[in-house]
Amino acid sequence: MKNSIYDTIIIGGSYAGLSAGLALARFRRSVLIIDDGNPCNKNSKESHNFVAHDGESSSSIIKTVKSQLLQYETVHFLQDTVGEARALPNYCTVVLRNGKLVYGKKLLLACGIQDLLPPINGFGACWGISIIDCPYCHGYEFRNKKAVILGPAKKAKKIAALLKPLHTEIALIEPSPALKQEEETNISDDLQVNNTYNAINSIQHKNGMVHAILFHNGESKPADLIYAPRPFKLSGDLHAQLGCKETKHGYIRVNKKQQTSVRHVYACGDNSNLLRSISSAVYSGTKAGMMINSTLAVESHHK
Repeated sequence: MKNSIYDTIIIGGSYAGLSAGLALARFRRSVLIIDDGNPCNKNSKESHNFVAHDGESSSSIIKTVKSQLLQYETVHFLQDTVGEARALPNYCTVVLRNGKLVYGKKLLLACGIQDLLPPINGFGACWGISIIDCPYCHGYEFRNKKAVILGPAKKAKKIAALLKPLHTEIALIEPSPALKQEEETNISDDLQVNNTYNAINSIQHKNGMVHAILFHNGESKPADLIYAPRPFKLSGDLHAQLGCKETKHGYIRVNKKQQTSVRHVYACGDNSNLLRSISSAVYSGTKAGMMINSTLAVESHHK
């Protein structure tokens, strides 16, 4: 080939992708990290439950890691999007936005997932700020505040039991088109859960901080925080183009080495891991980098 070939192309430059890049860089592997600069957690002001960085902004952590990676001469960054990807018998190719082809011996998908938000006015503006998916990441900062769990009652009650140390009173709202009679359910002696069925019109907020939930019938519910577990989809369709198999939960299927079902293609981070957290993304990224490096070493030895 006339074009140079990287040892690994990493698509996605957040925690997982950067961690993989670091593991590879420390063995002087040539790495190209391609990222579009639009992370899933862009609304979150602070990162939590990540040792040594608790309370630090996500952008600050990423900036620091990038500056450290740039100290390694074999690491290259490119802010761009990938439109196409192919896995060939001996290498992989990706096509950038301008049509340029890039070649890599291995391809690592670290491009994450996209949360599917409901068409409720104000929901998106609050997502990741005061409407959250993970209590482990942001729940503590809203301790003793008015909390609402939005979603099917059966699932919401399980979440309510988990939140017992953080909130003394929790409202469950199941957004149903038909208004039903309000019910009360006691999950435990000291945690009262109010279960309301109503159709939500909008979220009242200021700069992403929830004040109240407004219903179609004109009523409202004061709230400081909304827990709203959301469905997701994998970011982009590169995994589908490559033919990577998915799990029954919609993640990219990987083995213990973070390998996908397609030769030369690996995945790490939120796109292949049920446990969604920074530390988990870092772990899977580091693991992927180590496994790719090990495979490259074996393949080089047998040439």
